[in-house]
Amino acid sequence: MKKLTALLALVLSVLLPALAVAEEAESTPAPVPAEEIMAYTQVYEPETSFVLSSTVAWNADASVLEVAGADVRPATALVYVDADLRVLDAAGNVISESLDEYVAATAGTIIPALYVSDAEAAAALKFYLIESGLGDVFVAASYENAALVKDVADLNPVRGLVDFRSLTEADEDTLDEIIATTNGSHAKVCLIPEQIATEENVQYLQGRCSTVWVATSSTEAALLTQYTNGANGVLVDDYQAAIDELGFFADGAPSLLRPSLIVGHRGMPSEYVENTTLSAIGAYTAGADSIENDIHLTADREIIINHDESLARLFGREDIENLNILSLNEILAMPFVNEGEEGVQAANNQSADESRYGYIRYLSSQRMPTLREFFELFKDSGVVHDTEIKTNDPAIVIALHNLVDEYDNFGEVFTISFNVNILEEMYKAWPEMSVGALGMEGYANPESNLPVFEPYGEMIESGEATVEECVAMLYAELDKWNATYNPASGFSYDVISAGRHRGLTVWPWTYNDAATFAEAYLSGIYGLTTNFAWWASDFIVDIDAADATIAAGGELPAPIVTTQNGEQVTVDGLETIVVSGALDSEGEALVIYRLAQELVIDGASYGEYFLYSNPFTVTVTAA
Repeated sequence: MKKLTALLALVLSVLLPALAVAEEAESTPAPVPAEEIMAYTQVYEPETSFVLSSTVAWNADASVLEVAGADVRPATALVYVDADLRVLDAAGNVISESLDEYVAATAGTIIPALYVSDAEAAAALKFYLIESGLGDVFVAASYENAALVKDVADLNPVRGLVDFRSLTEADEDTLDEIIATTNGSHAKVCLIPEQIATEENVQYLQGRCSTVWVATSSTEAALLTQYTNGANGVLVDDYQAAIDELGFFADGAPSLLRPSLIVGHRGMPSEYVENTTLSAIGAYTAGADSIENDIHLTADREIIINHDESLARLFGREDIENLNILSLNEILAMPFVNEGEEGVQAANNQSADESRYGYIRYLSSQRMPTLREFFELFKDSGVVHDTEIKTNDPAIVIALHNLVDEYDNFGEVFTISFNVNILEEMYKAWPEMSVGALGMEGYANPESNLPVFEPYGEMIESGEATVEECVAMLYAELDKWNATYNPASGFSYDVISAGRHRGLTVWPWTYNDAATFAEAYLSGIYGLTTNFAWWASDFIVDIDAADATIAAGGELPAPIVTTQNGEQVTVDGLETIVVSGALDSEGEALVIYRLAQELVIDGASYGEYFLYSNPFTVTVTAA
């Protein structure tokens, strides 16, 4: 997070005054009445077995006015808007003299992504969006002009998209800056070039709750590379090629090109005392990508990890209803209770009866850990701290910010909360940090201080609302905090499937039933929170193939096959698919591996799925 910071600071110092001047030019119009808000776009869904497949965005040209009426079309069209609200292509050619006319002709079938390059264009677009009621829209700008995105995307529920296509290389600091800049611009979608869109980089960004779109060429090799990298979206010049290539995946079972990230809920409390360092280590060893932990502030402002405010359940202290009245030393003096059937064996998040061993592992030396301990323990391990803020005290936001700064581990943290006050404070005080809004579909009480998520699935099934109307309702809530969607596990798949074209990712909680977990995994859900991280330990998640040279008709080198817990294994049944060229004659061939798998949890099978390697080039020489 160093290389872009100085540049952004300089750019913002210039742009923010310019924005202020531009906005003073005319008074802000009144927002459009709710009943006149434009309907959400009916997006075309390509035929593919790639579950929650990459959305297709298009560098639009003048043909977009015709393409909008076609049966097969991109989900999103990227166009450029100037200060006169003319609509242009990337080369500056006029597509439409009027944004209003462009929207009327296209927005019903293709989501508009409106790119602005200066403060005057951003101000004009902002006023247009306020007056028109267009909400199913992206506002986009380069990362050097990130302030323009935020200024417009602060309108609810307008979505931001930040363009990093000018980057040619990316180390971890740069990836962290991409996350911070995207979040801080009221955006979730970062648009990166194929030069830096390696599988490792894409997964790094996604693991910190960023939605990754890749600007890629439209060749078969390039598209297959980004699809097998698991990109959330592609931006192309040839949308038909991108759609056709999604059809490459035509399996009779789900194609998992983006295997679900595994989030260890309170570590792995099916075997250890919840929210302890041992529980976190257990989840990490089992292969969890993230460790969910619950945080509070002590009286002396240390961040402590415990689910409850009360110390009754696990510590036997019914007299302490709120731990934040105690100092850190007072808390550390309290052992967990582990007497027979009492304490952690019965009252743990998962009791001894739910453990595969019949007991919860316990050490008498265990104490409630601090977040500082977790940061030190997992520093540079690759694990991400999915940090749930439990307290209602907004001071914890600054305390967390300071602790992250102290450990310089921005890229190892994201935050979640059920608490609307905390979500608001995060957005106000630390918008650069990824945040997820926890809630439950159907628990829509505005007085609860929880995010209001309507019963979308029931509304769709009954005909009360369309899928697109439900997506609009959801974004109206999430967009207040620029948050990811973190519902209880009984959510509407139709809503998140349609939402993926808008940059939506979903991180449901908490899976304690293997069949339900398997169903979500086979559906390609982005991140699954579970008390049983070990369920996924042996799942194969990556098939890594390297370019090779062989003699005609010779054997290909075996790929590296890796499981969720990081073990490299050998497998039977790898199928070699020659995408182009041939392996039995001189020349070059484009090849990809496919592997059919049974999803097995604790000895039980829950269905079949397919995995793919990255495409790789084979140079074939004479035999």
